[in-house]
Amino acid sequence: MGGKASIARRTDARKWDRRTRAMRTMGVNVPGTVRIWSSAAAFALGALLVPLPVQGEEPSQKPGAVLRGRLVLEGSERPSDWRILAGERLLAELPRDAAGRPMGTTPNADGTFALRVPDAGVVYVCPYIGGRLAADNVAPARVTADEEREQELTLKPKPPREEVAFVLQRDDGKPLDRKVKVHLWNVYGEVDGSMGGTWSDEAGVVRFQRLPCTRYDLWVEGPAEAATDGDGLAAVLFRGLDVIPDDGTQTMELTVPQAGSVKGRLLQADGNTSAQKHVVAVQSATIPDEPARPDRSTAGYARGARSCYAEAEVAADGTFVLRGLTPGQHSLDIRRPGQRDAWCTIRGVEITAGQMTDLGSIEVARDGWEHMFNRRTLGGWRESDFYGQKEVRIENDRIVLSRGSDMTGITWIRQIPRVDYEVALEAMRVAEDDFFCGLTFPVKDDYCSLILGGWGGSVVGLSSLDGYDASENETSDWIQFDNRRWYRVRLRVTQSKIEAWLDEDNIVDVETKNWHISTRIEVEPSKPFGIATWCTTGAVRDIRIRSLDAPAP
Repeated sequence: MGGKASIARRTDARKWDRRTRAMRTMGVNVPGTVRIWSSAAAFALGALLVPLPVQGEEPSQKPGAVLRGRLVLEGSERPSDWRILAGERLLAELPRDAAGRPMGTTPNADGTFALRVPDAGVVYVCPYIGGRLAADNVAPARVTADEEREQELTLKPKPPREEVAFVLQRDDGKPLDRKVKVHLWNVYGEVDGSMGGTWSDEAGVVRFQRLPCTRYDLWVEGPAEAATDGDGLAAVLFRGLDVIPDDGTQTMELTVPQAGSVKGRLLQADGNTSAQKHVVAVQSATIPDEPARPDRSTAGYARGARSCYAEAEVAADGTFVLRGLTPGQHSLDIRRPGQRDAWCTIRGVEITAGQMTDLGSIEVARDGWEHMFNRRTLGGWRESDFYGQKEVRIENDRIVLSRGSDMTGITWIRQIPRVDYEVALEAMRVAEDDFFCGLTFPVKDDYCSLILGGWGGSVVGLSSLDGYDASENETSDWIQFDNRRWYRVRLRVTQSKIEAWLDEDNIVDVETKNWHISTRIEVEPSKPFGIATWCTTGAVRDIRIRSLDAPAP
């Protein structure tokens, strides 16, 4: 664990029977009703929410709508141990008021509860145990002013795990035998963020009591702080740790690999001037929610990293050293002084355990990334005009495309290159089982689409080449995608080629001169550049584009 996430692939996709493929059109494989506000569709939210300021146990005293519901618990769980909070966004931890009291309301003995909320459209009703969100049981609701909803919401969270022990050990299976700091995230944010992380004991064991049952990520921060060449441990990120209901202690043994390091000299685009105060960091798809809190900034970036996280500021002479990296291949982002978004990227950096990789001199790219999503609004985008288009929501650091009937998408309305450009983003299939990222893009005077997860959930490829879509041309492949996992997508269009990568794997490499490039008629509303889903709730974040007029860094 902690290394690059594996991708299960079928390389014999081109051998499918064409007659069978032709019958499996986009719409055939995903029957069912539209569920706009299902709990699964509400999953893809950002790390933090601003709790609504008018919440409490006496809703009749304040204006707004009343949400009533019931908390249904299993076994000997008591409603008095839980808190219920409603808000427009979500917190992984239960927020407290100015006096330090936990916000929200405690359910009655029979599990019933009432919350008053303003006329805010969609709010999310969230159950907390021990101050931590039961992330798999969030209930969304649409409210209007002075509307009272009685017993419409039912929350059925799983019982929390009595104790979870993350046992950190070395490559040889021996105990870590040192105290380290870790950060634990559920899908909405850091569950120990108010404490700035959690320290292990002297043996390297981290224990959490009464932890809600869901999937977590764990970032080991401490080892990198004291890392020295040849003897350091990596600032590793463990993904997909499933906490399951049961009594007693759930133990997870996690191997912290020996770290490698990288150094180099970063220069301005003129090739001579030091790029002093630039930041070199492991690539991340997130930025800190609290820029004024430098003690939390590194953890904020680590949440969007893939297998580890470290960053370093460039010295006056242009040199930098980045320690605590996991062995393997990494991409490094460069941030300009005072900026929180990446400007350009160094790719294919190979890290070896216990060794220092020397990159030599590197120039900051002249044409860096333009970030196409500001994490707050759809500025630059419009909702696509698909028949059956459903809601598009901004939820913290991501855009959520609700399951459509059949398609939901967004279309870029500003200028975009038609050739010699590169696009990068992260995409997630939140719920259902068809394509969660249909990326339509220009290729000189034509258009094409990169499909991820089509035809029932596994097909990837370009639509279309010589009229053959992604399920039946030479780019066709099978990849087994996981729901609720972020995938890094990169697309490059040059004068002669279309290339695409999923995480670090090259999945498309096509010479365009050999093909007539086109799109399927269903994606017309995505042109000239757009992202869409098919009968599936998807989410995208960290959308970047850059010109290739300058050499790639």
